[in-house]
Amino acid sequence: MNKAFTLVETLVVIVIIVILSLIVLPNYNSIKRQLALQRAVNKLSQDIRRAQEMTIEGREFNGSFPGYGIYLDESNPNYYILFADLDGGNDYDAGELIEQIPIESYVIIHDACPVFFCNKLTIIFTAPDPKVSVIVWWGTDLFDFVSSVQIKLSVDGEEKIIIINEAGLIAVE
Repeated sequence: MNKAFTLVETLVVIVIIVILSLIVLPNYNSIKRQLALQRAVNKLSQDIRRAQEMTIEGREFNGSFPGYGIYLDESNPNYYILFADLDGGNDYDAGELIEQIPIESYVIIHDACPVFFCNKLTIIFTAPDPKVSVIVWWGTDLFDFVSSVQIKLSVDGEEKIIIINEAGLIAVE
């Protein structure tokens, strides 16, 4: 007795594959963008935790033991910066760059500042506690310290929020 697939069985399998493809393909771009959002949220929250951990462990950078932080600038929406605060100025300056981290395609970071008209945000951890400082900037010299911040990332109307409070707790909603 021969064991093989008949032409009808093969055609049924092909029809099922075509039907499943027609269901999945229209949603492919939406799924791709949602995954990009999830990756971006995870990456940013991991990098904030990495800055916190570098401060806690007292990692040396260029011969000193600085605080470490994340710097978001509204004028550069395609990346954020992991930096070492060598001068203790609570802001990113030239020479303090550790890594410039690109943001996923399609993902928009918005409402990072807890107040209106803010153009930069610095989240910095200082030793030995590590104390967290969230600084919002309205220009080069105008800034204010806030107790917590919500960073909103979105794609196609879907939104994820990273919350950092003054105790250094980092949560994703």
